Amino acid sequence: MKKRSSLSTRIVRAGVLGLGSVAAMAALTSGCLDRPVSPATPNTTNVIVDQIRQDSVNKIDMLFMIDNSISMADKQAILADAVPALVGRLVTPICVDSTTKQPVGGSANPTCANGEPEFPPIRDIHLGVVTSALGSFGGDTCSSGAEGQDDKGRLVGSVRAITQNHENLPFLKWNPDTDPVDQAGSGTLITEFTEHVIKAGESGCGYEASLEAWYRFLIDPQPPESVIKEGAFTTALRCEGEGSPCGANGTCINTFCADNVVLAQRQQFLRPDSLVAVVMLSDENDCSIRADGQSWLVTLGNAGLPKATPACETDPDSPACTSCGVGGSGCEGQAYPATEDHVNLRCWEQKRRFGVDFLYPANRYVQGLNSPSISDRTGAPTPNPLFATGGGVSRDPSLVFLAGVVGVPWQLLATPDTQAPGVPLRYLDANQVDWSKITKAGHQPPGDPHMVEQPGPRPGLPTFATPNTDPYHGHEWDIAAAGGNNGPNDLQFACIFPLPQTRDCSGATGGCDCNNAGINGKSPLCYDGANFTSIQRYAKAYPGLRQLEVLRDFNNVNAGNAIPASICPKDSQNADKTSAGYGYNPAVNAIIDRLKAKLAGACLTRPVTINEAGEPQCAIVEAVPAPPTGCGGCNPAANRSAPDEKLIKPVLDGLRRENLCGPKSVDGRPCDTANWCLCGIGLAGDSCKNDVNVSGGTIGWCYIDPEQGVGNPELVKDCSPQRQLRFVGDNTPQNGSIVFIACLGSPL
Repeated sequence: MKKRSSLSTRIVRAGVLGLGSVAAMAALTSGCLDRPVSPATPNTTNVIVDQIRQDSVNKIDMLFMIDNSISMADKQAILADAVPALVGRLVTPICVDSTTKQPVGGSANPTCANGEPEFPPIRDIHLGVVTSALGSFGGDTCSSGAEGQDDKGRLVGSVRAITQNHENLPFLKWNPDTDPVDQAGSGTLITEFTEHVIKAGESGCGYEASLEAWYRFLIDPQPPESVIKEGAFTTALRCEGEGSPCGANGTCINTFCADNVVLAQRQQFLRPDSLVAVVMLSDENDCSIRADGQSWLVTLGNAGLPKATPACETDPDSPACTSCGVGGSGCEGQAYPATEDHVNLRCWEQKRRFGVDFLYPANRYVQGLNSPSISDRTGAPTPNPLFATGGGVSRDPSLVFLAGVVGVPWQLLATPDTQAPGVPLRYLDANQVDWSKITKAGHQPPGDPHMVEQPGPRPGLPTFATPNTDPYHGHEWDIAAAGGNNGPNDLQFACIFPLPQTRDCSGATGGCDCNNAGINGKSPLCYDGANFTSIQRYAKAYPGLRQLEVLRDFNNVNAGNAIPASICPKDSQNADKTSAGYGYNPAVNAIIDRLKAKLAGACLTRPVTINEAGEPQCAIVEAVPAPPTGCGGCNPAANRSAPDEKLIKPVLDGLRRENLCGPKSVDGRPCDTANWCLCGIGLAGDSCKNDVNVSGGTIGWCYIDPEQGVGNPELVKDCSPQRQLRFVGDNTPQNGSIVFIACLGSPL
């Protein structure tokens, strides 16, 4: 059987006593030392500090960003069909052969009749949904205040009338170890999460902020309470100190009003010791408008925006490329007529058309997923909430994943053996994808013509003269004819797929594409094999270029943690919704296949010395940044106690050496017990060492090492050598803590 690799370590030496740091990450499932550790006889000769990044987890915080603009209801319904597959794969993993790791049939509950679970069942999951709607940014489109127009990056459970949520949280929480409802099975979680998906709706703003929505919820250090037009400029609502203009939901952070609701929901949802997965579902390109500059122009109704200077047409990166509205050279007529600047196209090719890019750069989101320090709205460096716990790093970037179910033909992402009809789709790993076909290189269009954004017909693709002859998107449609006297108002499609049920658009309102415009434009969505009619038979998706660019660049810095998939399913009409190839089940399988390498206990490379009773001769100390109210002591009911005084200075020295406190840390937090709360975690007893499912109420840690006669070999059967540190009990170690293992020993 293939063994899991051990964690990496780094040793720093100094003098006083034996100390090994298990992690600069909170709530480790396990950790390792790179040397034997001696019995706990007091000695004042050496200090060993091993910093170990968290390499595996047993908690998942999964955030779905769901596009809630018009035409998304059919895709949301298909995602809802995939919820049982997603939940089931996490809480009852499939059974695999212990040697080949190939499926052998059945699911673990908690063990397998044949083979073994692909990973231990996950018993602690947070599932949340945010939408793509972030409002008007000071303009007059998406400014009505109607439900779904501006969800502010808040969880759907707090901005919609949700009927299915037994814990009354804005997200869903799965924990069968503590929740009697969850102990009865995953059916309630599936029902509740399905409602959250569907309640995203399709009444949202048409400027889909697919990237900024999840960034605002998870990462933005100052998620804006509101974004307004102030004079000629867009800005997040400003404030100055205590006498700020922030509303009831705002708090002043470094001169800007931050949304208390988002901050509170983030604090509840995001654990420092979890694997974090972001899943985007959108059928259009991202339009994450900046909250600064003159971004309000993007949502300025039907008035024509200023044109770009001629230099922009050939080289948008040229210094001569700017807006005619600021006196750029070579301009003839400053503004577009309304027929050349439809509001539907405001996010398309902005730099080339307007001389200004009103959107946040894609690198903002790559850095947000990978960098412990980011810039706030003033440009000042600040800890990234996705990683930072006070002055310390609490989550390794390898535990952050980004998936995109977006506008790209599935054929460009499928493995060669699943391209044929009738074969269940399986997606390529991100490292195998030909990104040059589906993403831009600077301002150069993608290599595959289906991924080029433009209203007019794209060279090399069939037009409506030969309808529905292209397997990816049917054919190019006549957008100019569809727009009539108003000019082009749409883009060509990247892909289409058959609707599970057709819809009649005659007299229909909302997201129905085969109205008169669709028929006049000879849209492939409306072709019945002979004519273009009001019966819509297909759903559409546009090139998701910015989401794919972020996925590509994120994969370049965190290989394997980007998961691209198509919002156009290969199989959308199968009556068996549980089929491996139906709908978004292939995307779910791709996501879980990428995550599962981290969904298991990690292993130790070297043994810890134990006494005659089989107990490790070490202490676990958790260090937490002190709150404004002070530490308040260690809680005996949570198996916490004050650490040995001999350990306090080495722990603080360990924090300082790693720049988790002191002048070189991100927030400059001092390295002392006034600014760090230190508590020891007690041993958890025999259940921790021997039971797969630890008995209820057990809190603490244990050391498992069957070679020394300690613990259940089944718990470490995938480790080589077979040893592990294990933490059990809710909030153990404490959320937000930095964890150390301290072992008093003889001289080295």
